[in-house]
Amino acid sequence: GHAKNYFNPATRTVYSRYQPNDWFLSNSVNYSMSDKERSFAERLRADAWRAVKETDARTRNRQNDVTKRLGERVYDISFWKSELNNEINAMA
Repeated sequence: GHAKNYFNPATRTVYSRYQPNDWFLSNSVNYSMSDKERSFAERLRADAWRAVKETDARTRNRQNDVTKRLGERVYDISFWKSELNNEINAMA
């Protein structure tokens, strides 16, 4: 809506509820708060992106480690299976 006008019968003048200084102060405060919120949002976004990248790197490292260990385990099982088959054949 519109700014309310008040009539002051003592001076017989109409004056506005908000003066230019009020608007300037309000705009300055709003600008400052907006700037702080934007800055906070940018930091939060950067932190989230960093967490995503760290998690991705950690996941890839663990996946590589597990894949390597599984490969070693498959090799060990194949080796011992071969040894058992050799012993069974030697007994027969």
